[in-house]
Amino acid sequence: MDEQRYLSLVNDTTVVKSNRLIQQSRFRLNLQQQKIILYLVSQINYNDDDFKLYEFGIMDFCRICGIDSVGGNNYQLLKDSLQQLRDKSLYIMLDDETEALVGWLDKVYLNKRTGTVQVRLDKDLKPYLLHLRENFTRYELVYTLRMKHKVSPRLYEILKSYHYNGMKPYEKEFDIDELRNLLDANKDTYKKFKYFNSFVLTPAIQEINDQTDIHVTATPLRTGRKVYAVRIRIEHRDAQGIMDSFAKTEEAFRKELVKESIPMQQPEPKETTRRRDTDAATQNTTIIRECAVATAKPEVKEIFPVQEKPKRLQVRIYIKGQKEKPIKAFSSYDRTDLDHKANQWLAEQGYQTYQQSAGTSFRWEVS
Repeated sequence: MDEQRYLSLVNDTTVVKSNRLIQQSRFRLNLQQQKIILYLVSQINYNDDDFKLYEFGIMDFCRICGIDSVGGNNYQLLKDSLQQLRDKSLYIMLDDETEALVGWLDKVYLNKRTGTVQVRLDKDLKPYLLHLRENFTRYELVYTLRMKHKVSPRLYEILKSYHYNGMKPYEKEFDIDELRNLLDANKDTYKKFKYFNSFVLTPAIQEINDQTDIHVTATPLRTGRKVYAVRIRIEHRDAQGIMDSFAKTEEAFRKELVKESIPMQQPEPKETTRRRDTDAATQNTTIIRECAVATAKPEVKEIFPVQEKPKRLQVRIYIKGQKEKPIKAFSSYDRTDLDHKANQWLAEQGYQTYQQSAGTSFRWEVS
């Protein structure tokens, strides 16, 4: 994947889900499976009437979804992950007494010759992902890409679904058993809060604070020595912090691109070594030849062609008269896409939209 195409894949996509799907569902997915679902959901167009058969390059898909193997067997890992997802389902609460069992994937096609994968989401998810006009949550896919803990993307979207007003902090109390269920952290070890906090909650909060657009703090609530709930405070990060998170994610993926572009040095065959050690008649000649090769200057190739780095464009939304902290910030390498996302958010919040942004950092005031 070239650098420009990667930047387009990770920076210009958003995840939009019904709050019911986020807040009232229970499922068991590992980190890779969660990232697959988030990537598929991010491909849905605002005006889609049905789920499409989305097609991706297998290498691109594996990189975005965090599928990587030391032996380079990404194809088999992807195949296994998609099969497991196809066989899994989740429960969604419809009301206090009724739950709906729905699937994740409908169809999967992999083509080794073309190096592509085609995936379609299960039709049962349509009410929770299509034509959402209210009670939904939107966030940038890029915030989840560097997450390493299984709980992090799940906790992040749950908190985002409650923190719908970015202009002010919000506090939400979770019953401790409810939170364990939501995060699929029901191991016997995690029944003790100190272990649940150390191995589940704290690592996820650290990743959310470092990599996303919100800052989170958690306070345990106790009755005597027993923790019965957790109060979580959520507030919007400043625009500079969000931009720094974007930059860290880009840098991490650029390093992966560089690593993949460097051919792996193959070990010298054992037969060659054995022959050199035993052939005394040609030993001196062999040593001279090896010295010549060792002192020759290696050919240096550029991993990426020298080109001007694309400029990130920004739109920052401020309350009129407010100077320091924007209520919302958007960024993209494509101005048309940037203006579309910003104006769509403005319209959803009931604010006045603008015609077209200008410059690399555009300020828009609302009242």
